[in-house]
Amino acid sequence: MSEKCFYHPAPMTRPNTRFRPYLAEKPMSQPVSRGPSHPTTKSKLKQKTEGTTKLSGSYLPGYLGFSSTLSLCPKIPTSSAQRPYSHLNADAHFASVEQALRKVMSLARQLEHALLQYYDGTRLTTIPRGLIVDPVLLLLQELRSSEDGRGLAEILARTKENIRRRFPPVTTNCTVLEFLNSFTNENIRLEFISLVFSIVGLATLYTEAPSGFDPLMFGGEMYSASKACLQMCEAYDHVNDLTIWSRFLNIILSGTLFGDASDTVYHGLNELVGQLLIMGFNRLVSSPPDVPFYILETRKRVFAIVVAQDKSMATLVGRPPRIDSSFCDTSLPLQLTDEEVVLNGAQLDRALQRLGPDGWQQLDQPHWQTALFRLRYQHALLQEKVLRLSLRNRDSSFSEKLHALYEEYHRAVSNIPPQYRYDKAMWAKSNPLPCLVFLVVHLGYLYSGFMIERMLLQDAQITITPLLETSTKLLSGALDFIHREHGHHELRERQTWLFLHYCLPGAGTLATELHQAALRGVPLPTSTPVPHIVRDLSVFLAYFERKKMPKRPDLQVCVQISKVIGNLLDDTLTHGLPSRSMRNQSQGDDLLLNAPNPTGQVEPDVGSSFGSYIPDVLPPLPESMTSEDFLKWFDELIWDNPSLGFEQAPC
Repeated sequence: MSEKCFYHPAPMTRPNTRFRPYLAEKPMSQPVSRGPSHPTTKSKLKQKTEGTTKLSGSYLPGYLGFSSTLSLCPKIPTSSAQRPYSHLNADAHFASVEQALRKVMSLARQLEHALLQYYDGTRLTTIPRGLIVDPVLLLLQELRSSEDGRGLAEILARTKENIRRRFPPVTTNCTVLEFLNSFTNENIRLEFISLVFSIVGLATLYTEAPSGFDPLMFGGEMYSASKACLQMCEAYDHVNDLTIWSRFLNIILSGTLFGDASDTVYHGLNELVGQLLIMGFNRLVSSPPDVPFYILETRKRVFAIVVAQDKSMATLVGRPPRIDSSFCDTSLPLQLTDEEVVLNGAQLDRALQRLGPDGWQQLDQPHWQTALFRLRYQHALLQEKVLRLSLRNRDSSFSEKLHALYEEYHRAVSNIPPQYRYDKAMWAKSNPLPCLVFLVVHLGYLYSGFMIERMLLQDAQITITPLLETSTKLLSGALDFIHREHGHHELRERQTWLFLHYCLPGAGTLATELHQAALRGVPLPTSTPVPHIVRDLSVFLAYFERKKMPKRPDLQVCVQISKVIGNLLDDTLTHGLPSRSMRNQSQGDDLLLNAPNPTGQVEPDVGSSFGSYIPDVLPPLPESMTSEDFLKWFDELIWDNPSLGFEQAPC
């Protein structure tokens, strides 16, 4: 009866922390391995994990907070309860899984190459390589060797059997090998199959595709298959680390296919946040789980990135965030590499000794990939405070809180470690991906400052000058990316969301205020020379003209917005530029049309490229528009509207 027994500490003797039930765990039948924590051959993953719990006879509670009455009540036996999978036709659902696995089997060798290229190309990955790449490669190899289909039938049969079993508890002494054994080979689980579909779909989208292969079509098929697996796992009430990893990768895949502003991504993020809270990822300090170090650090990584995604999505669509930091006490993930996370014993101790007391690496050349988790999570906490003020009902204390937030914003920017601060000069002497990481963080903070300054302007606490200066920096950051994209394959057509999240509002603000200054015949209140602003806007708009954007609703709307900004710039040039800016405008305006961009090319006249076309799919603009008018219009855009008629990848 060990699977049903719970130990309840006596009220007068339990620790001062909140009360929670503890599941009595059955001891592992095999001895704990202290050998290498990384499997290298298929035979190492062939050990079957004992003690797998039947689903119908157990109850594994998730995280229950202090106020929960469920944590005080005896558990109701589940064997007689009506389960959500009672009427599930598993064979019908597994038909789609089998079809997708056959597709993967036919492309197994190509997918192995894409997966290795994806991870070896220093992609920004969250789940440590040792916990995901090795088992996926072994499954692909097993499928590749199963030409007669018998191996595939065995995999499906084992998966059907194991779906009725709970994922075994991950104990403190569980090695990486034992953890991988719990969901591969004889113990293969549907959660893992879902993860495989998502990761191979992502790998093909981010690597070079062979001739005749359509990565978007294949990615759409893998997204649908992964989603079907997750729906079955949900019907069987499975919530564990593997389901979270699979759902996390499924969201990244859907964002790549349908756009970050897609309702598909929004709904998927809702489901992921719910599972994170069920697992208690938001309380890893006050309620530390009894899990190995590599699992705890992976949970911190996933939670940090999901918090950042939550705040970015909330900012983009103007909706409240789903995760409230007031209920989170998770510490930042340590700045360890994927290889260091899965170490144990003395090797892990040596890796931890290279960290400072704040968790940052104390090396001359620190690991930049893992810095992203910490930098984005820290920015997300600031982003949440900006959202609280921008989306809440404004009361008498609004002005005071806004002023205090502006000061906090400047402190947060100054607290970024010097080695992780963006500088455009780093592109000439560094790998493009770390430059991109630091640029993303730089633009994120700039856009938070942009939002605060917009509210300060509405509250009459500042003039428009700081907002224009920040808009100029946002536009400059976008141009830095544009000028380097063509020289680096790893950047091409993969980071266009930068424009959606950060750069178009800044470009629109500059264009509208420049237009107003021309109509009124007054100088533009900014320290940047007006010809420089117009030239940068021209380069930015020419990018959208020449670029063939993926046919996703959000990016196609970006193209339309760029045309709107182009029309404003056309009209500005027609009326004549403002006579002088506030300072440093000694250059003649007649130099504008022939001014080369930083790549050394002469940009075409914007008016000749965009004409006077404003597409009907966008809401009408005011006849005479200020930057605030433009930003209000921008706020009301629908980024994921099927009525626009844009094609979407199959799902």
